[in-house]
Amino acid sequence: MHIETILEAQAQIDHEIQALKDRIRQLLHSRNALAHANQLPAELLVTIFKFYQRELVSRMRPEIVPWIYITHVCHRWRSLAFDSKALWTNIPINHSVYAKIASQLSDPLPVFVF
Repeated sequence: MHIETILEAQAQIDHEIQALKDRIRQLLHSRNALAHANQLPAELLVTIFKFYQRELVSRMRPEIVPWIYITHVCHRWRSLAFDSKALWTNIPINHSVYAKIASQLSDPLPVFVF
C-alpha cells in the first residue's frame, strides 16, 4: 500500500472516531437530562448548591474546597454553578488558583475570605 493511501485511510478513521465520540457525548448529555435531579428548576438546584456549600464551609478546613466537585456532576450542574455568582463568594485563603477564579466568577459581589 502506498504511504499516501495509508495516511488518507488513517485520517478517515480518525475523522470517524471523532464523529462517534461527538455522538456519544450528545447521547450522554441527553441521558443526563432525563435524571430526576435535572428535572428540578434551575433556581431550586442553585439553592441546594448554596445549602451544600454552606454546610461544607462550616465544617471544613480552609485548605480544602470539596464543594467544587458539584461542578463535575454533569454539564447542567456545571453551567448552573458557574453562572451563580453567589456560589463563588466564599474564598479559602490557602487556594490561590481557586481564589483567583472565584473572585472573577463572583464579581461584582463582595467576597468572604476565610
